[in-house]
Amino acid sequence: MKEFLNLVLSNSTPVELLTYIFFGYIGLIVNLYMDIKKRKPKSPNSPYHFSFGYWWADNKERLVFSIISVPLFVILGNAGGFLLTIIGLPDVMNIAVAFGLGMAGDGITIILKIKGRLKGCKV
Repeated sequence: MKEFLNLVLSNSTPVELLTYIFFGYIGLIVNLYMDIKKRKPKSPNSPYHFSFGYWWADNKERLVFSIISVPLFVILGNAGGFLLTIIGLPDVMNIAVAFGLGMAGDGITIILKIKGRLKGCKV
């Protein structure tokens, strides 16, 4: 069992992995905030005043997918740099890379939403 856990954690300590996931979630929150700030109040598909209920109805599946994808991307990024090599980042996991992976995880959900793979209004 210890070998399995060691492989899943990619030879990192659990504290290191949790720190990377924490900063990945901060990247996710920053990306969500930037998405909220760029909304157009005068758009016919959006309420004039920000409504959390409307935002939730439009983005709940995106948020669930993002919450699941952040730890997955961090673990894959930490796994010998596999994910980092694919996207062209240095082969070293650190806090900045984890933050970027959190933002990228939500960015992928935005692309899926635009393509119609996630339910909700078109972006």
